Amino acid sequence: AARDIFQSIADDSDNTSTSVRVSYVEIYNEELRDLLNNRQSSTSLTIRDDKKGNVVVEGLKEVAVRNLDQLMEVFRIGENNKSYGSTRMNERSSRSHAILKIGLEKKTIVQPAFEDKENSFSESTANVTVKTVSTL
Repeated sequence: AARDIFQSIADDSDNTSTSVRVSYVEIYNEELRDLLNNRQSSTSLTIRDDKKGNVVVEGLKEVAVRNLDQLMEVFRIGENNKSYGSTRMNERSSRSHAILKIGLEKKTIVQPAFEDKENSFSESTANVTVKTVSTL
C-alpha cells in the first residue's frame, strides 16, 4: 500500500504538490506513547478534540517523508521503540497495540472552466488551489 501511495504521487500532474507525514503511536498499559520520540523522554500522550471537532493526539511527533525508503526508516525507528516482553508462547512478544498514521496533503491548482470576456479574471487571480487531506 505504501508503494502505491508514492507511485500515485509520482503519477500526479505538474500542477499538483503532495506532502506525506507519518506518526506512530503505541497503546501500552492503557497509555499512549509516541514511538518516534526518544524513549527516555517519552511521556504519556493525551487524546482530545481540536477546534474543528477532529480527534488529535496532543504532542505526537509527525515526520515528513518523501519516498518509500524514508517511510520504512520511520517505521523501523518506531518498531525499535515498541514495548516487548516474553510470554509462554513467544520470547519476544509485543505487549501493545500500535497505530501508524500516514497523512497526505495534496494541493492542486486548477483554472476556472469559463471564458467570459467581460467578467474574466486577470492571469494572477485565475487559478484556484484545491486542498485535499487524507489520513490512512
